[in-house]
Amino acid sequence: MITRRSRIWIPTLLALLTLTCQTITAPTQSNAPDTGQGDENNSGDQSSQIPTPTLASGQGVTIPTPAEPGTGGGVQPPGGTAVATQNTQFPTPPPTARIAFYATGFTMPGGGLEIFVMNPDGTGLTPVSNSAGDDIDPAWSPDGRQIAFASDRDGNYEIYIMNADGSNPIRLTNSPERDLDPTWSPDGKKIAFSTIFEGAGDLQVVNVDGSGLTRLTNTAMITESYPDWSPDGQSILFSKYGQGFAGIYAMNTDGSNIRLILAGGVHNDAKWSPDGKYIAYWGQATPCTTEVFIMRADGSNSRQVTIHPDCGGNQHPSWSPDGKQIVYMSSDRELDPEPNQHEENIYVINIDGSGETPLTHGVTTMNYGGLYPDWSPVP
Repeated sequence: MITRRSRIWIPTLLALLTLTCQTITAPTQSNAPDTGQGDENNSGDQSSQIPTPTLASGQGVTIPTPAEPGTGGGVQPPGGTAVATQNTQFPTPPPTARIAFYATGFTMPGGGLEIFVMNPDGTGLTPVSNSAGDDIDPAWSPDGRQIAFASDRDGNYEIYIMNADGSNPIRLTNSPERDLDPTWSPDGKKIAFSTIFEGAGDLQVVNVDGSGLTRLTNTAMITESYPDWSPDGQSILFSKYGQGFAGIYAMNTDGSNIRLILAGGVHNDAKWSPDGKYIAYWGQATPCTTEVFIMRADGSNSRQVTIHPDCGGNQHPSWSPDGKQIVYMSSDRELDPEPNQHEENIYVINIDGSGETPLTHGVTTMNYGGLYPDWSPVP
């Protein structure tokens, strides 16, 4: 089985072997992207020391009661209407827990990746899933009340939604392929996602009740993935590679008017800023590092935000609701106790590159400290 982890690195390695690398000059720590937001964004600590957050008093991680295999998600009946099913009882997350991510650890024996939420400062870490399979790719709803995610709890990766506290999981798709990377429409009525199959991948959209499944792309031997719905509801960003195509693209929400935003084989997981004027993404910065960048919505004026201290990756950015910070996943740092184990953790940084702070490193004992964070659009 191809795991989510292999999806992180295999496309990158293939692109490195088949495409000419673009030369990107790393900025100094104070090189601010041209966002027009002024000096109020430069509020972080610019020292080289990376602080480690501590859990708030009494705010330990509570392990939920495990769900039995096969009870975490239901089967979509004919007609496309999703059904809520039995769910694990979870500790209640703090109302300020607005960053979701997935990680291993604190799971039932034989379990794998689960979804957690935490406060923007790394406190309040709370699990909101605990199935026998893997629960990955969390995505907050526009109102912050629900989380869409992908799970193979019933044997194959499908798209689910649940309440923000982990209750009432509902399965939306029932596909022989792997359905991943959900993203909500701004009105909260639809979810776009990736469907990955042998040799390629397409984008689809479904209503939040499981009806109206529609394929947006259908391209042989080309992979479209990592969709992100624009704040105005008019466009969907996505990554595309294969058959001579490589880069970040956008299209209308019905799949028409596909246009190139930024060419390059190692440009992935693009995310609109809250105001829709900028795009954050991750791409190759050196032969052995990937970094988070910001560019204008038309693909111009790309600026590097992060600087990895070793040979590894800063990837999968997500904007804060005010557009002043980015949360992201970072791997293979020198401060990891076993760097050869490819430990990933969640970090946050100001958009001018200052104030980088780890949110999960040193706080949990998870095999993966954190992957694929998503910051709720509701503060």
